[in-house]
Amino acid sequence: VFYKEKEQKDWHTTVYVDENIIIVNKKSGIEVVSETERDLVAVLKQEFAVIYPVHRLDRNTEGLVVFALNKQAEKELLDAFKTRVGITKKYALLVDGRVDITKIKRTVYLKKVPSLSKVWISELKTSGYEPAVTEFDVIEYRGDKTLLEANLITGKTHQIRAHIAYFGYPIVGDNKYGKSQEKQLHLTANFLSFNFKKGNLSYLKNKNFEIVPTWV
Repeated sequence: VFYKEKEQKDWHTTVYVDENIIIVNKKSGIEVVSETERDLVAVLKQEFAVIYPVHRLDRNTEGLVVFALNKQAEKELLDAFKTRVGITKKYALLVDGRVDITKIKRTVYLKKVPSLSKVWISELKTSGYEPAVTEFDVIEYRGDKTLLEANLITGKTHQIRAHIAYFGYPIVGDNKYGKSQEKQLHLTANFLSFNFKKGNLSYLKNKNFEIVPTWV
Protein backbone atom coordinates (compact mmCIF):
# COMPACT_ATOMS: atom_id res chain seq x y z
CA VAL A 1 0.00 0.00 0.00
CA PHE A 2 1.40 3.40 -0.92
CA TYR A 3 0.26 6.69 0.56
CA LYS A 4 0.51 10.02 -1.21
CA GLU A 5 1.04 13.43 0.33
CA LYS A 6 -1.75 15.59 1.67
CA GLU A 7 -2.21 18.76 3.71
CA GLN A 8 0.53 21.07 2.44
CA LYS A 9 2.23 23.26 5.05
CA ASP A 10 5.19 25.64 5.18
CA TRP A 11 7.56 23.36 7.05
CA HIS A 12 6.24 19.95 6.16
CA THR A 13 3.60 17.92 4.40
CA THR A 14 1.55 15.43 6.39
CA VAL A 15 1.77 12.04 4.68
CA TYR A 16 0.02 9.78 7.22
CA VAL A 17 -1.43 10.07 10.71
CA ASP A 18 -3.32 7.80 13.10
CA GLU A 19 -3.68 7.53 16.89
CA ASN A 20 -0.10 6.32 17.35
CA ILE A 21 2.14 7.95 14.74
CA ILE A 22 2.44 10.78 12.29
CA ILE A 23 4.64 10.69 9.19
CA VAL A 24 5.60 13.99 7.56
CA ASN A 25 7.66 15.02 4.57
CA LYS A 26 10.13 17.52 6.05
CA LYS A 27 11.34 20.31 3.83
CA SER A 28 15.05 21.05 3.39
CA GLY A 29 16.59 23.66 5.68
CA ILE A 30 14.64 22.68 8.79
CA GLU A 31 15.90 20.95 11.94
CA VAL A 32 13.81 18.09 13.33
CA VAL A 33 15.01 18.90 16.85
CA SER A 34 17.08 21.92 17.83
CA GLU A 35 18.20 23.47 21.12
CA THR A 36 18.81 26.89 19.59
CA GLU A 37 15.99 27.58 17.14
CA ARG A 38 12.43 26.77 16.19
CA ASP A 39 12.22 23.23 14.91
CA LEU A 40 9.79 20.76 13.37
CA VAL A 41 8.86 19.32 16.77
CA ALA A 42 7.77 22.79 17.93
CA VAL A 43 5.66 23.22 14.80
CA LEU A 44 3.95 19.86 15.27
CA LYS A 45 3.22 20.64 18.93
CA GLN A 46 0.83 23.29 17.66
CA GLU A 47 -1.32 20.46 16.28
CA PHE A 48 -0.74 17.62 18.73
CA ALA A 49 -0.85 17.62 22.53
CA VAL A 50 2.23 15.38 22.66
CA ILE A 51 4.79 14.55 20.02
CA TYR A 52 7.86 12.33 20.39
CA PRO A 53 10.73 12.46 17.87
CA VAL A 54 12.23 8.99 17.33
CA HIS A 55 14.78 9.70 14.56
CA ARG A 56 16.18 12.67 12.68
CA LEU A 57 17.19 13.94 9.28
CA ASP A 58 19.99 16.41 8.69
CA ARG A 59 18.84 20.01 8.35
CA ASN A 60 19.39 20.09 4.58
CA THR A 61 17.98 16.63 3.91
CA GLU A 62 14.32 16.57 2.90
CA GLY A 63 12.00 13.64 3.29
CA LEU A 64 10.03 11.29 5.49
CA VAL A 65 10.18 11.61 9.27
CA VAL A 66 8.02 9.61 11.68
CA PHE A 67 6.97 10.80 15.13
CA ALA A 68 5.23 8.94 17.97
CA LEU A 69 2.04 10.32 19.47
CA ASN A 70 2.19 8.33 22.73
CA LYS A 71 4.80 6.72 24.98
CA GLN A 72 4.17 3.12 23.87
CA ALA A 73 4.56 4.04 20.21
CA GLU A 74 7.70 5.99 21.10
CA LYS A 75 9.21 2.93 22.79
CA GLU A 76 8.45 0.61 19.87
CA LEU A 77 9.75 3.07 17.29
CA LEU A 78 12.92 3.86 19.23
CA ASP A 79 13.63 0.14 19.57
CA ALA A 80 13.03 -0.39 15.86
CA PHE A 81 15.32 2.45 14.79
CA LYS A 82 18.01 1.32 17.24
CA THR A 83 17.98 -2.33 16.17
CA ARG A 84 17.04 -1.64 12.50
CA VAL A 85 14.38 -4.33 12.87
CA GLY A 86 10.81 -3.53 11.81
CA ILE A 87 11.62 -0.39 9.83
CA THR A 88 13.35 0.19 6.49
CA LYS A 89 14.50 3.67 5.44
CA LYS A 90 15.82 4.40 1.97
CA TYR A 91 17.16 7.56 0.37
CA ALA A 92 17.36 8.86 -3.18
CA LEU A 93 20.44 10.89 -4.06
CA LEU A 94 21.98 12.41 -7.16
CA VAL A 95 25.78 12.54 -7.18
CA ASP A 96 28.46 14.01 -9.41
CA GLY A 97 30.26 11.42 -11.52
CA ARG A 98 29.37 8.06 -13.03
CA VAL A 99 29.51 5.77 -10.03
CA ASP A 100 31.48 2.53 -10.14
CA ILE A 101 29.54 0.76 -7.40
CA THR A 102 32.25 -1.90 -6.98
CA LYS A 103 34.62 0.72 -5.57
CA ILE A 104 32.31 1.84 -2.77
CA LYS A 105 32.83 -0.08 0.45
CA ARG A 106 29.67 -0.91 2.40
CA THR A 107 31.33 -0.28 5.77
CA VAL A 108 33.50 2.71 6.65
CA TYR A 109 34.33 4.41 9.94
CA LEU A 110 33.03 7.82 10.91
CA LYS A 111 34.09 10.44 13.43
CA LYS A 112 32.22 13.62 14.34
CA VAL A 113 34.21 16.85 14.21
CA PRO A 114 31.99 19.37 16.06
CA SER A 115 34.38 22.27 15.50
CA LEU A 116 33.88 21.89 11.73
CA SER A 117 30.21 20.81 11.89
CA LYS A 118 31.08 17.78 9.78
CA VAL A 119 32.39 14.23 10.01
CA TRP A 120 35.53 12.47 8.87
CA ILE A 121 35.60 9.07 7.17
CA SER A 122 38.22 6.34 7.38
CA GLU A 123 38.34 2.95 5.68
CA LEU A 124 40.31 1.59 8.62
CA LYS A 125 39.03 1.00 12.13
CA THR A 126 40.60 3.85 14.07
CA SER A 127 40.34 5.14 17.62
CA GLY A 128 37.45 7.58 17.94
CA TYR A 129 35.76 6.36 14.75
CA GLU A 130 32.51 4.37 14.75
CA PRO A 131 31.28 1.94 12.05
CA ALA A 132 29.01 3.50 9.43
CA VAL A 133 27.26 1.04 7.14
CA THR A 134 25.40 2.13 4.00
CA GLU A 135 24.22 0.05 1.05
CA PHE A 136 24.33 1.98 -2.24
CA ASP A 137 22.69 0.88 -5.51
CA VAL A 138 22.81 2.59 -8.90
CA ILE A 139 19.33 3.47 -10.20
CA GLU A 140 20.42 5.15 -13.43
CA TYR A 141 23.12 7.27 -15.02
CA ARG A 142 22.18 10.81 -16.03
CA GLY A 143 25.00 12.10 -18.20
CA ASP A 144 27.92 12.81 -15.89
CA LYS A 145 25.79 12.24 -12.79
CA THR A 146 24.35 9.14 -11.11
CA LEU A 147 21.03 8.57 -9.38
CA LEU A 148 21.56 6.29 -6.39
CA GLU A 149 19.48 4.57 -3.74
CA ALA A 150 20.93 4.35 -0.23
CA ASN A 151 19.79 1.97 2.48
CA LEU A 152 20.99 3.04 5.93
CA ILE A 153 22.13 0.15 8.09
CA THR A 154 23.51 2.48 10.75
CA GLY A 155 22.31 6.02 11.30
CA LYS A 156 25.16 8.45 11.88
CA THR A 157 25.31 12.22 11.38
CA HIS A 158 25.95 13.09 7.71
CA GLN A 159 26.52 9.38 7.06
CA ILE A 160 25.29 9.18 3.47
CA ARG A 161 26.79 12.52 2.47
CA ALA A 162 30.25 11.82 3.87
CA HIS A 163 30.31 8.13 2.89
CA ILE A 164 29.60 8.66 -0.81
CA ALA A 165 31.78 11.79 -1.05
CA TYR A 166 34.74 9.93 0.44
CA PHE A 167 34.77 7.66 -2.61
CA GLY A 168 34.73 10.61 -4.98
CA TYR A 169 31.03 11.10 -5.67
CA PRO A 170 29.72 14.10 -3.70
CA ILE A 171 26.00 14.71 -3.67
CA VAL A 172 24.82 17.48 -5.97
CA GLY A 173 24.25 20.60 -3.89
CA ASP A 174 26.50 19.46 -1.03
CA ASN A 175 29.09 22.17 -0.47
CA LYS A 176 30.19 20.68 2.86
CA TYR A 177 31.54 17.44 1.37
CA GLY A 178 31.97 18.58 -2.22
CA LYS A 179 31.73 21.60 -4.50
CA SER A 180 28.52 22.27 -6.39
CA GLN A 181 26.81 25.13 -8.19
CA GLU A 182 23.44 23.82 -7.02
CA LYS A 183 21.97 25.31 -3.84
CA GLN A 184 19.63 22.42 -3.01
CA LEU A 185 21.02 19.23 -1.55
CA HIS A 186 19.90 16.41 -3.84
CA LEU A 187 19.26 13.95 -1.03
CA THR A 188 15.80 12.78 0.03
CA ALA A 189 14.58 10.25 2.58
CA ASN A 190 12.02 9.04 0.08
CA PHE A 191 10.97 5.58 1.32
CA LEU A 192 9.76 4.24 4.66
CA SER A 193 8.48 0.73 5.26
CA PHE A 194 7.16 -0.96 8.42
CA ASN A 195 7.40 -4.63 9.27
CA PHE A 196 6.52 -4.91 12.96
CA LYS A 197 5.75 -8.53 13.78
CA LYS A 198 4.30 -7.80 17.24
CA GLY A 199 3.36 -4.93 19.51
CA ASN A 200 0.90 -2.08 19.23
CA LEU A 201 2.30 -1.04 15.83
CA SER A 202 1.97 -4.47 14.19
CA TYR A 203 -1.00 -3.15 12.20
CA LEU A 204 1.53 -1.15 10.17
CA LYS A 205 3.12 -4.33 8.81
CA ASN A 206 3.70 -4.17 5.04
CA LYS A 207 2.70 -0.50 4.85
CA ASN A 208 5.06 1.48 2.62
CA PHE A 209 5.33 5.26 2.31
CA GLU A 210 7.07 6.81 -0.67
CA ILE A 211 7.53 10.35 -1.93
CA VAL A 212 9.10 11.93 -5.02
CA PRO A 213 12.12 14.17 -4.32
CA THR A 214 11.57 17.84 -5.15
CA TRP A 215 14.77 17.86 -7.23
CA VAL A 216 13.72 15.04 -9.60
